[in-house]
Amino acid sequence: MIRVAICDDHQIVRAGFKQIFSTSGDDFTVVAEGATGREALDIARREICDVLLLDIAMPDQSGIDILRTIRQGQPNLPVLILSGYPAQQYALNLFKMGANGYLNKECEADELKTAVRTEFQVFLRLAKGATVSDIGVALSLSIKTVSTYRTRIMEKMGLQSNSDLTYYAMKNNLLD
Repeated sequence: MIRVAICDDHQIVRAGFKQIFSTSGDDFTVVAEGATGREALDIARREICDVLLLDIAMPDQSGIDILRTIRQGQPNLPVLILSGYPAQQYALNLFKMGANGYLNKECEADELKTAVRTEFQVFLRLAKGATVSDIGVALSLSIKTVSTYRTRIMEKMGLQSNSDLTYYAMKNNLLD
């Protein structure tokens, strides 16, 4: 079960995302919502989610500032940026700042679910001992893409090996 937090200043957008995740079977559960940057930071600090969906335009501070603060205090929390702005305007800089993904709000529901699922699934499969090529086949990703995800995960979590990933996953009750 992937625990998702949704941080967007528009209630209708949060409701739409909740609806998308609630109709996805047992994969997802929405554990928190926030309408301000302050609420997003509080959710991140409480460490109650596996993935934080973050709007780039929040009323009290920008998503960029929120991401920067989250990376300082919770460097391991996967953050997926959602925005109405085209990816070419912000995506590259946000990736450099530590965002795990960037989606335009006009994306399809399945694209959103896949984005949330993918990096978390790569992490879990690595923690369970799967090889990069096995993960690529299972998730329909190239070996190079899986290797890139693995490198990002290891860097962001400050881990050195797959056994470190396994230990982290066991310690945090992420494995079945």
